[in-house]
Amino acid sequence: MKERRPSLGHSRSESAWVATDCGLCGASSHATERLFAVAHADAPDRHTYIVRCTSCRLIRLDPRPSRGSIGTYYENSYLAFGGRSRSKRLQQLWELLRDAAAGAPLPSASRPFRSVLGMIGRHRFDITVTLGSEPKRVLDVGCGFGDLLIYLSSRGCEVFGVDFDERAAATAATYGLRVHVGDPERIPAPDGYFTTAVLSHSLEHIPDPKRVLREVHRLVEPGGEIHLAVPNGAAAGLHLQQSRFGHLAVPLHFWFYDEATLGRLLMEAGFGVTSVRYRMTWGTHAVAWRALRAHAGLRPALKEALAIALAVTVRRQRGDILKVQAHRL
Repeated sequence: MKERRPSLGHSRSESAWVATDCGLCGASSHATERLFAVAHADAPDRHTYIVRCTSCRLIRLDPRPSRGSIGTYYENSYLAFGGRSRSKRLQQLWELLRDAAAGAPLPSASRPFRSVLGMIGRHRFDITVTLGSEPKRVLDVGCGFGDLLIYLSSRGCEVFGVDFDERAAATAATYGLRVHVGDPERIPAPDGYFTTAVLSHSLEHIPDPKRVLREVHRLVEPGGEIHLAVPNGAAAGLHLQQSRFGHLAVPLHFWFYDEATLGRLLMEAGFGVTSVRYRMTWGTHAVAWRALRAHAGLRPALKEALAIALAVTVRRQRGDILKVQAHRL
């Protein structure tokens, strides 16, 4: 996918930002409609934009940091680098919900509640890898410090992580994980080796998602599964809150897929969609609404809260997080 230097601005920080073609259909950066502007000190004219491709309707950030400069925006405190911070009791609950959702054995006292615990776990966690009688071989692209891989390894799976940042790999190593640091477009593993691939809130960070998914297709066995979770490009919050949307994360998130655009991307990479789910992150909205109330008063905050609640009640496809499971064709 092509990156082009924007014509606006001449400072050193601005020169690291680029205009890009669509990551799905390849349409030019000029074939877009602007949805809204987002202020950023390093962007040309101190603003970047959330735009929609007029050809395939994939929403993206444009302009954005180049491949060579994006790493500078991931601070040392970034969640994916830090390691586990749950208390012992909360970690036990986290693993219980994971086990219930994944079909793993439960403590005897929890077995009568498996269905309820499993339902809670499948809703709460954006990625659930079902555990069967045979150990799975799991690839996690954009694994960070490997929170999910630590769990899967403890349940007998063979796991392998990929991340672009050495800080994530260094933290993962303290948990005994193998993490390849480098380009996810070229992952050092044999064809068809993995039974399962995971991209949990990583595909929106990847400059060329089509090439990465084709590489994942090479690595997953025929019929193998892929699990993805991304901010939803059709989210009511994205379109109503715009630059205040909690999952915008400028300039770290490049793409905002909806069910149609992510489904097409997967199909063109050789996957068939198996299931689609959505999740709301009400806590994130509560933060935004408190800020709006402090700035503009109670009435605008209530009006926005009601509008988002109504939108997601009428159409579940307007939830914050899009969760997709697919299989290799």
